[in-house]
Amino acid sequence: MQWTKLFFWLFLLGHTLGIAFGFGYWYKEQLLQTPFYLWIFVPVSPLYALFFLLSLFFIWRSFSFSLFYYMTSVGLLQYGLWGVLFWGVYGLSETVSLPIVLWLAFSHAVMALNIFLLFPAFEFRSLYSFFALVWFGLTAFMQYLLQNNFIFRFPVLNYAAVLIILLTLLSPFLICFLWKRHRYLFAEQKYLKRLFYFFFLKIYKK
Repeated sequence: MQWTKLFFWLFLLGHTLGIAFGFGYWYKEQLLQTPFYLWIFVPVSPLYALFFLLSLFFIWRSFSFSLFYYMTSVGLLQYGLWGVLFWGVYGLSETVSLPIVLWLAFSHAVMALNIFLLFPAFEFRSLYSFFALVWFGLTAFMQYLLQNNFIFRFPVLNYAAVLIILLTLLSPFLICFLWKRHRYLFAEQKYLKRLFYFFFLKIYKK
């Protein structure tokens, strides 16, 4: 089980570093120029990566927050796919080094794949899709249509905006489709419970 333990801690470390990079470096200047009451609309990728880690903690503690897990899944898929598609097209055209571009593309791909770990934790409701469309539509509006995005400029901003609008419309229903097809992908192996039992129980015993 040593390799599993190593993978688990690398998994947590990678997510923690990604969240710290997003909040503390990538979005730092934008957060400083944005009123604090709009901050929730700014660092979207690290925010939903943080929500993912919180979701894992809540699942471990057997908290039932279906809507939160669903919304987190939508955010992970939407911004994960956005990161892969955006940096795959415009990565080298921006003033960003190749290692950073590769890191951003890889980390966003991992974000999108994380949705499968949350599927066993929630029951889908049709009304959830409406909540997701409203919330993520508002986020897209605040970020792009109100010029609240200081990271990119035209014409790159046009591509970023069109891409996020398309993903805003598609992601809630794509989550529904994937949830119905793969919700037991990890539940059958009790994957999360095995991980948390193995690592956290040992920590608390110490």
